[in-house]
Amino acid sequence: MGNFNLTPEIWSMIFSFCTEPSHQDKQVPQPTLVKLLRVNSTFFAIAAPLLYRNATIENLGGFLLGISRTGLPEEIKKINYLSDLDFLGTGNTKLPLLRCIRNLKIIPFSPNAQVNNVSDIFHHQQTCYNQAKTILGRLSSRSSELHIQSLTFGSASSPQSKEIERVHSRFFSVIHPIRRTLLEQFRPQIWIEYSPLHGYCFEPLRSDFTNIKRILPEVVNIYTTLEGTFPLVWGTRNRIIVRRKENRPVQGMPDMSLLMVNPETIPEELDMISYPRFSEDEVVKTIVYTIIRSTPPWLRRLNEDEQELIDEKTKIEIYGLEKSIAVSDQIDDEHEPDDCKEESDMRTLDRVENRIREGSRITSDGRWIKSGKKAFSMRLLLGTDHQDRFGNNEV
Repeated sequence: MGNFNLTPEIWSMIFSFCTEPSHQDKQVPQPTLVKLLRVNSTFFAIAAPLLYRNATIENLGGFLLGISRTGLPEEIKKINYLSDLDFLGTGNTKLPLLRCIRNLKIIPFSPNAQVNNVSDIFHHQQTCYNQAKTILGRLSSRSSELHIQSLTFGSASSPQSKEIERVHSRFFSVIHPIRRTLLEQFRPQIWIEYSPLHGYCFEPLRSDFTNIKRILPEVVNIYTTLEGTFPLVWGTRNRIIVRRKENRPVQGMPDMSLLMVNPETIPEELDMISYPRFSEDEVVKTIVYTIIRSTPPWLRRLNEDEQELIDEKTKIEIYGLEKSIAVSDQIDDEHEPDDCKEESDMRTLDRVENRIREGSRITSDGRWIKSGKKAFSMRLLLGTDHQDRFGNNEV
């Protein structure tokens, strides 16, 4: 390499022309970069960030294979942080590669995949996540802890068939047991999930708020079609982005007021009910129930001052609800000027927001009615606000 007298920055630019074009929600093989990794340690260090910086994968178990490989001398194992060279010296190339990750996306399927045998796909997903669970269980967080910018679950593309939709739903079921482990291992700043139908993300632990190191993500982004409850994570900022569900028959929402008397008895099937539009009452009941369901049981056992410290850190922002709610005072969209339409949507969101606070037993100035302590903050915003702030047009 000395004969070429090129800096690593120039080699990186050259290697960047070897990458295959990326596709949204699709794992794309990079055979040329993989070959460059194997040339020598210098090329490894240059090609690794290009290959792993933004990774989209389907098989998490296969992706992690090799990370738990051991063989370090005892004196090195006692070091708090092991460098990439320490691991490369023992033949462990996977951990240095994973340390290059900035954005990791785990998907259940390729959007255009033809599903012939759903049972085989279910078995494959279950097998690969059992493998991932085993591998993650062997890791020492002291030496292999990773810090990435974002960790994403699910596909932004809407399922094009009932079979693909079933695969997507099963994906969230099989990955649920290792969500917490992935959180602790990768320590993402942003946690993102697309249409998690079961209404669960991960439950924060009390130790998350006493640990010196950051455990919880700074932001949790949830893309949901509001087909039931959606995840909320206490102690951090939640951005809920409402997406329209396409090609679904209109069905009614069951009366949840009867079921909310005892949330423990609500069947999981209610989290998967399909309906593209809701009445205002249905929206309020669903969101209030989501807030109740997502509250960690240990939180309400704390004294009021300790509760307040965590409640104050909890921010809930819901974007795009106006596109999925049947508004009673809305006139014909085709004849309504854009500025009037926006004002009408804002009035509706303000009214729904106030009703959600009332249903959650929170005063207009953001305090719990019972204790007078500060509660979590909540805002309902237009879908265009999310597009303007974060450049996302999926709402």
